[in-house]
Amino acid sequence: MPYSPATALSFQYVAPDYRPPVTQQYGLNLQTDLGHNLLLEVGYVGTRGTHQILGFSPNQARLASSSNPIRGETRNTLANISRRAPLLGFATTQNEISSSASSWYDGMEVSLTKRLSKGLQLLTAYTFAHAYSNGATNTNAFGNGVSGNQLDRRANYGRTDFNREHRLVLSYLYQLPGPTKPGGLLNTLLAGWAISGVTVIQSGLPRSFTGTNANNVFGIPGDRAQLAPGCTHADLTTRGSVQSNLNGYFNRACFSGLTATGGAPLWPVIGDDGVATGFGNSGVGIVLGPGQNNTDLAVIKRTPLKLLGETGTIEFRSELFNAFNHAQFANPVSNVSSPTFGVISSTLVNPRVIQFALKLSF
Repeated sequence: MPYSPATALSFQYVAPDYRPPVTQQYGLNLQTDLGHNLLLEVGYVGTRGTHQILGFSPNQARLASSSNPIRGETRNTLANISRRAPLLGFATTQNEISSSASSWYDGMEVSLTKRLSKGLQLLTAYTFAHAYSNGATNTNAFGNGVSGNQLDRRANYGRTDFNREHRLVLSYLYQLPGPTKPGGLLNTLLAGWAISGVTVIQSGLPRSFTGTNANNVFGIPGDRAQLAPGCTHADLTTRGSVQSNLNGYFNRACFSGLTATGGAPLWPVIGDDGVATGFGNSGVGIVLGPGQNNTDLAVIKRTPLKLLGETGTIEFRSELFNAFNHAQFANPVSNVSSPTFGVISSTLVNPRVIQFALKLSF
């Protein structure tokens, strides 16, 4: 397509000053023996990322004024967006693949290990961590990685979409006590039982509220939502259990233009034509999706088989994945322009699955 000042050509390109990402990792761990076969470990883990990959739109239209005209334009309207863009004739949403993002991770790790004694073995691991980036929620090269203001890294600073603030993992094995004297059918049935499992409890993933704003004065339709006045962080999610809010996880009254039964999202009008709007004021990763609580269990029975020698055994296992059949819900829709905004329509973990296994060792 031939170029002219009236065209809106769009393409992706790699920034001329692009350089490979750099990651710096550092940490410190302390261990102590608590006695009774217990080992406590406390540590700090940090990661600093620079020159991270980011796709954004550098051709975002600028604001004009009488003291700072742009190609003779002193007003900001929807009609003159293309004339206020730095590159005339090119779309305001064209994508540059750059290395301009940065990321930060800080985590505290605590673990308690119980060595096998009296039939019990246990490992408890807890992590309290924060992961932040100024490239919106993640570093995405293809397609614009940020919503809203493409040129302000501070406006796109917030929690990344993979950050689990709290994560607790318990793994355990308990060999049940059995008869002290081997032999006999009853003793054989009662001996050799064990229970093992893994339990994971973790907080939800950060979510950002986005929307489609066709009236954006900067020519960037992919925007973050505008919060209603007086809405606090505690008001963003609907009170009650996740199960009771599957069709309305977010409080619609917290978003400008939305009502409990409908409405369309609104953004603040700043254009001289009384129509063009500015960017939304909601931050990055300001709300958490549903947390998770899952347990996998195994019931084990080992029986010696003397016919196969001293080490011969037959092992029967009954394994239960999501043993308590606890629903683990996926993230709700966080796009305020979607008709399913706030709806949770899927789960992350299957319902309870049971399988049996038989192993012969000799």
